[in-house]
Amino acid sequence: MRMTARILWLYAMLTALALAQHRGEKPPALVWDRLKGSCPATLEWTSLKVKVTVLLFSPDGVSTEDIAEANDIRNRFQDEPVIVIHVVSGSEFLLDQSLKTTPYPGCILFDRQAENARNFKIPAFARTVVVDQSGTIAGYAGGPPDEASLRSILNYQVASGLSDAPPPQGHYHMADGSDIVPSSEVHIAPAREGELHALVDVASDRYVAANFPLKLIVLDLWDWPAARISFPQDLDQRNFDVTARLPLADRDFLLRLVHGAIEKHFGLRIAKEIRTQPVYLLTAACYRR
Repeated sequence: MRMTARILWLYAMLTALALAQHRGEKPPALVWDRLKGSCPATLEWTSLKVKVTVLLFSPDGVSTEDIAEANDIRNRFQDEPVIVIHVVSGSEFLLDQSLKTTPYPGCILFDRQAENARNFKIPAFARTVVVDQSGTIAGYAGGPPDEASLRSILNYQVASGLSDAPPPQGHYHMADGSDIVPSSEVHIAPAREGELHALVDVASDRYVAANFPLKLIVLDLWDWPAARISFPQDLDQRNFDVTARLPLADRDFLLRLVHGAIEKHFGLRIAKEIRTQPVYLLTAACYRR
């Protein structure tokens, strides 16, 4: 079973890379539900030529760190022919809340269904696509592109810091017990005032809770009745955002990952124990005729 799962995983990754757009190919047309911020008059590739275009993908919603990365690129290349377009999927409400907290003067392309990622045929963990001045793909990066790579493209050179195709799959720990190391991340931060108070998304490859009290987050993640959980008196009463993502679907590993992050971040010890306490025992009354 373990070997079969690994073979299927490798086959899926090889298929994804074979279908992906590669360096030197013409990028697919950009699509969007909304444009926010300061965008060019047109996002057609023929109009964007003579400039280097950096597409930053945020598949599960934008964070303040994402906005800071985009701002950093814009600031470093403010007087040079470089355009930064932030492609954001997920919740438009959460995007607007993030922009209220951290204003972004650049161009944001809101793509609710992540159509651009599918059109580029890139997996969710590929964060960046760079298109050169000729209107062809210059390369990919798992995170924001480094300054040296972009300057190489501006000088019409091949950027050694970018990949020819989307970055290969990060090592991953399969649910069958194989010894592959996971490529994953969990973000925990205090919620922002006025943010939506709801679970945004729960799936086998991601967990997103927005503006939730820590107590409710614990109840949701451990899926145990509140009456059977003893919370400490000094439990943090603030609301938090918790976001976790995996490169592949494995709900069991996802829950273990988030459990560990919650315990470490808040200094909690969550374990089952047996307690003896008085209870009422109800029995049916017997009636004689």
